[in-house]
Amino acid sequence: MSHIPLIILCVFLVIFIVISVMYFGATIQFGKPPKPKWKIPETDRKWCRRILIGDVAAVAVAVAWLAVDSMRRPAVMVNDVIAPATNATVVLENNLVQLGEPSGLTFSGLTDRANPGTKFALAVDDEQEKILFALWNTSNEWRSRPLSLSGKIGKVKDLEAIAYDGAGVYYAITSHRQIEPSKGFVRKLIRFQVDPTKWTNPEYRIDAEVRDLAPDLGAYLQASELPIDTATWLVETTNSPHPYALEIEGLACRDTNLLIGLKWPLDNESKAILLSYSWDTHAFNGLHRLNLNGRGISDLAYDERSGHLFVVSNPTEKERKEDRDDELRLCGESIVHVFSWEKGNAPKLRRKIGSFARNLAKLEGLTIVGEEVWLAYDGPDSGFLRRPVTELFE
Repeated sequence: MSHIPLIILCVFLVIFIVISVMYFGATIQFGKPPKPKWKIPETDRKWCRRILIGDVAAVAVAVAWLAVDSMRRPAVMVNDVIAPATNATVVLENNLVQLGEPSGLTFSGLTDRANPGTKFALAVDDEQEKILFALWNTSNEWRSRPLSLSGKIGKVKDLEAIAYDGAGVYYAITSHRQIEPSKGFVRKLIRFQVDPTKWTNPEYRIDAEVRDLAPDLGAYLQASELPIDTATWLVETTNSPHPYALEIEGLACRDTNLLIGLKWPLDNESKAILLSYSWDTHAFNGLHRLNLNGRGISDLAYDERSGHLFVVSNPTEKERKEDRDDELRLCGESIVHVFSWEKGNAPKLRRKIGSFARNLAKLEGLTIVGEEVWLAYDGPDSGFLRRPVTELFE
């Protein structure tokens, strides 16, 4: 919800109270008739009346604004289910699994003989280490099964996005926000496959290949006239508007390339950076600057059928998680940008969608599952949501 109508409403209510007291010139005393406090000349009383009329009109406009703003955000449909507000609890058989900060979501090719016809997605949680979740929605409940990565890849932290290439291969990526040598666990691009006959086994561990993109990424951005300050990239800072020199949050597959979206930095025209990377050649091979109105990329999804790229964007600032008011300040601002993308051309913006925003959470993950779009939210109202895919194209 926008803060502007709330501010207008509060200001004009205060003005209304003050002018009303001055106009009637009385204080109310219990058990006694009103007692005049101020004597206001008739000329000033006329001005008071005019201010009160204008004030009432402003309050009415603010109330109407708030009503329209609340109607703009879709209510959860009957067959939509969002997890409880605390830590996005989802059901895992008879146990509970906590998703502290859902940060990425992708459709998967997984199937399960025990659940024929059920569609699955994989999600990542940037608070968890070495854990992926297989998610599905059935009987109006979000259910999950944890998938553990093999210990061969080492410690993983700050997972931000996940993607599926449609041919059995998955990729997950961390933020790459620090290049200090001991922080290698936040600099990993992970490539893995899931054995469709074993993934439902709780003891199953996934083997994976891992790369650190930081060296090649820094050099490619430098060559693209987007230099990264190495000193700042070494450590987290308190610099505004972003505490890191670089942060990756988006990942998708398009043809034989990976699409990597930066939450930060933006270019010198405040456009977001979308990169193309080939796993086979170990090289970055494309850069696009997207006008997201000064926002950074929080997630990516590419639909091969329609040739559309969906970009989730959020403000680039980082909230202080220990400060609830600051955490809430950036909620409700998520936008989905829809780009058409013909081969050989740059992505072309077609529309912006604000109706997926939630007042108490940021949209951090989006994927298309059949005729639905599945959404992952992070914040006090964390959880997962289903909407008709047609809402992306209306």
